[in-house]
Amino acid sequence: MSQKFKLYGVLLLTVLSVLSCTKELSLQRFFIDSKENDYYLALDIPSSILIQKDENTSQEIKDITNTIRKINFLGYQLTAASETDLSSEKSKIKAILKQDSYHELMRVNSGNTELIVKFLGEEDAIDEVIIYGADKEKGFLIMRVLGDKMNPASIFKMLQKVKIDKDNMNFKQLKGILSSIQ
Repeated sequence: MSQKFKLYGVLLLTVLSVLSCTKELSLQRFFIDSKENDYYLALDIPSSILIQKDENTSQEIKDITNTIRKINFLGYQLTAASETDLSSEKSKIKAILKQDSYHELMRVNSGNTELIVKFLGEEDAIDEVIIYGADKEKGFLIMRVLGDKMNPASIFKMLQKVKIDKDNMNFKQLKGILSSIQ
């Protein structure tokens, strides 16, 4: 009886180790690996920059923004030096986004531009939104909006209330971060 348990234990560990060693590249791994590449611009943006919360901000908007933890941004700018790697980098991203775990929200192809929006999680409780945009003349970007049980309808409602003006302190901080990178 004891040998059966040992055999089952060894089989279970073998199966688990084989399953955990998947050859599929994850989006998170792609982000980590790409931060080392000089052709990429990588930013991690905290959710506090998205909405300037003050006494006029409704509780509903505060609750929606609390479901978003952060945004990971990765941009690949097309230059003469980066042009040779562009198609292989885009192929890697598209292969990741074709995995069954990513559910499509939207896809737009318009001449020189392409936009793909996918998500991880359930339709009414999204854990991650992935936005991929490419332009044949400029390069591409991919964003991961990480959160906990995000609701797409609520997020779109929040985005309608976002005011981008020069007096918004959070956007001034983001602009400062971006200008210091160039």
